[in-house]
Amino acid sequence: MRKMFPLGVSLSRSFARAAFAAALVTATFNNVNLGNLSAQDKPAETKPAEKEKPAEPAKPADAAKPAGAAKPAEPAKAAEAAVGSGPWITSVQWVNDQQLVAAESQGLLLRAGKVHKASAADVSKLETLGEEETSIWAVLPLADGKVLASNYKGEVFVHAAGDAKKLELTARWIRTLEKAPAEGQVLAGTEDGKLVLLSVADNKETKRIDAHTAAIFDIAVNPAGDKIATVAGDGSIKVWTWPALEAAGSMSRGSDAVWAVQFSADGSKLITGGAERRVRLWDVAQSKLIMSVAVTPDWVTSLAKVPDSTLVVAGCMNGKVVVVDYQAMLPVMQMDGPGSAIWSVAISPSGKQVALSTRKHGLALLDSAKWQDAAKAVAERAASEKPPAPSK
Repeated sequence: MRKMFPLGVSLSRSFARAAFAAALVTATFNNVNLGNLSAQDKPAETKPAEKEKPAEPAKPADAAKPAGAAKPAEPAKAAEAAVGSGPWITSVQWVNDQQLVAAESQGLLLRAGKVHKASAADVSKLETLGEEETSIWAVLPLADGKVLASNYKGEVFVHAAGDAKKLELTARWIRTLEKAPAEGQVLAGTEDGKLVLLSVADNKETKRIDAHTAAIFDIAVNPAGDKIATVAGDGSIKVWTWPALEAAGSMSRGSDAVWAVQFSADGSKLITGGAERRVRLWDVAQSKLIMSVAVTPDWVTSLAKVPDSTLVVAGCMNGKVVVVDYQAMLPVMQMDGPGSAIWSVAISPSGKQVALSTRKHGLALLDSAKWQDAAKAVAERAASEKPPAPSK
């Protein structure tokens, strides 16, 4: 998701997948393998026109067929018919169980982006709070009803009722924003791997560190508020102390981009997802991989924790949603989204609804009741399984 189509990324790829591929190319110098693109992601090739052949005379059998013998047209597939039914929403966050905020962008990153609010009762109706000159990549609701938004130019604005106030900051493209443990402070990750601390009250940057050598795609804060996790386009996963922002751990498994990270409920583990098409579990104290909990059908673009549970919801580039129990270390279920690439996932404070921001279908909501029975069955199965007894 960095610069559009750099270093030979083909313009003929579907935009959603190319945007993510472009991010990884910029961050890791063309380490993305685009050979895994499915046939439906690739537009038809244009071939030179063949020489016209003389028309063959109609066969008697064909001529004798009555008009009614023609085959009826096949019905359009649901996913194909629904394409283009909503704007590109790059980020979504819940304000409370009734209201959300979202960022809308356009097909080209240098076109204007918008900050919206929406009611959970009807997420198709978007009320614009503000507009910026370039695509908006992350939104974050603030305690006073305002909304923080970052854009492609590396700018951060505070939006409130049509008014936008720009923070004093010079940075590269900021893709992720996360509330810091301290009141009124926000963490931002930049395209060139900087972890930046912003003071909303003072309207400026207060600290930055060189966290990664590639673009930072996501930031998480542990429940205790004393550690920060960041993930990047080169596959690196790092842990930092708060408030000093000193290195406290580093992990990786290959160079595939990691786009999403969450802490477990007790803060002892990290859950990650990205281009490796895995939801993985990591030990924070030992800075090592525990296991791959689930294989996903496509790149994991976003992760969100379900409150008061050990469940994590993963949004995928192919529009699928995967639910995982990280304590049971098992996948729970897979579901269809509205039909296009999922850009971000957010869980309502009550845990009852999941908001999806998508490439071509705007905002969509899923009811968490869909997977409760499956999650219970997985937890019971894990509890009943005993490890093998040690050999004598």
